[in-house]
Amino acid sequence: MKNLFSGFLISLLLLSLTFAKGDVQFWNTESISCRVNNRITLTTDLEYRFDERNNNYYQHTHVSADYKVLPWLRIGPDFRQVYTRKPYSSQSWARYTEYMPMMHASLKAKYRQFDLGYRLRFEERIFENTHEQLWRLRNRADITYALTFLPLNAAAFIGDEIFLQEEKTGVYRNWFFAGIQGQIKKIFVWRAFYQLQSELKSDVWDKIKIFRLQLKLSM
Repeated sequence: MKNLFSGFLISLLLLSLTFAKGDVQFWNTESISCRVNNRITLTTDLEYRFDERNNNYYQHTHVSADYKVLPWLRIGPDFRQVYTRKPYSSQSWARYTEYMPMMHASLKAKYRQFDLGYRLRFEERIFENTHEQLWRLRNRADITYALTFLPLNAAAFIGDEIFLQEEKTGVYRNWFFAGIQGQIKKIFVWRAFYQLQSELKSDVWDKIKIFRLQLKLSM
């Protein structure tokens, strides 16, 4: 079963890299998580996105509170402040500031050797320069499988996230992702993975290949 799942994951990665045309980007996320008690966890993270010319065109600060309602259900509020600028532009970050209050609900389950995850996020996007407000819904599902033959509690994962937004018809953005993760003494967690972003623009699906690195410190 281990070899089958690992082979399936590698095959998907190779197929995605082969057939996905478009830009290649690098996204880096660093976060710190603090467990207040058995039910409440607070997290803050910083994310930076670089285009194919290594220009930092996006960064955000995100804070969230996670409340454990049941062993398999977590809910809570989030807030994100986003700074963006157009690719290859040297214009001020402040011109493209966005504020995003949001709510999330996360479900977890286990089926045999697989850990199943689902997250629903409801966001309000507030654009500072235009004062425009839009509602957005995000749905993410993923599967994780422990690679017990590797050190550092390594695991392989694969998932997909869809985006629906006010004033847009149906799904306008999709994130497919797959990669590996590891853990050191339940304090430091890392994830390295490939992500394919597909976004509908003028009736054409524009694709961007992304390599992502996520680092998390738990206190």
